Amino acid sequence: MSHSRSGFVMADATVALMILTVCVVWFCICEQQLQKQMQRASQEIYISRIGKEVADRYYDSHQPVTEQRGKYTVRAMADKVVVMEGAKTRLLITK
Repeated sequence: MSHSRSGFVMADATVALMILTVCVVWFCICEQQLQKQMQRASQEIYISRIGKEVADRYYDSHQPVTEQRGKYTVRAMADKVVVMEGAKTRLLITK
């Protein structure tokens, strides 16, 4: 009887350890995804902010404005605001 009880405790501990391992791995994966989402959200906020700042400069002067901000080129005109990253359009706002 002692051997069967010992085997049961060992199997129970092994299952508990496997469940704990799966939970830790799942937590790490979720945390990585949250970090990526936070980086993406911060980048989107930055892009929106620089677009708004250049648009404000256009509305003050009523002249088309083009400005380089780091890796982004921002253009504000009468009918649109465009934020480009190289050849890729990151933000386009039209009237």
